[in-house]
Amino acid sequence: MFGALSVGIGLGLQSIVNNLVSGIILIFERPFHVGDFIEVAGKSGRVLDIGIRSSKLASLTGSEIILPNGDLLSQHVINWTRTNDHIRVDLVLKLAPGTDLQTDLQTARSLIEQEVMASPYTMHTLPPEILLSSVNGQEYELKVLFWVTNIRQEQLTKSEILAGIYRRFTAQGLLLS
Repeated sequence: MFGALSVGIGLGLQSIVNNLVSGIILIFERPFHVGDFIEVAGKSGRVLDIGIRSSKLASLTGSEIILPNGDLLSQHVINWTRTNDHIRVDLVLKLAPGTDLQTDLQTARSLIEQEVMASPYTMHTLPPEILLSSVNGQEYELKVLFWVTNIRQEQLTKSEILAGIYRRFTAQGLLLS
């Protein structure tokens, strides 16, 4: 009976010791710092605290995520803000059926580029990439790639740019589907 209890306690302590050792490694190795925006195992957020047993993240939705340090060492960690706060954003736009590929596509590209470059939240040193990603009958799908200067402004920037593109398109008679 005592042997079985010892094995059970040993297995339970294995996880705790793993997290403690991982915490010490994280403290000395410093793959991320408090304030960095990281993503690990499908969870993402700003690092609030790096503890000896676990680390805390603040998610974009306001929740607090507590991750065991063992998971932080055994999983792939993406540090979005290690060297800067920039993030590349992808938008997909579908031009309505009846769009003329020769003339309307060039107009659409020009209007999209003007809107992206007019935003104070985008990087103006890198022009946006506007790619024709698929053609389905008479409907054209454009993929717009651009850089946002602050990862915290990603959703706001996407929203404002989409609204601006819509305004510019309707003023020129172009329709999105």
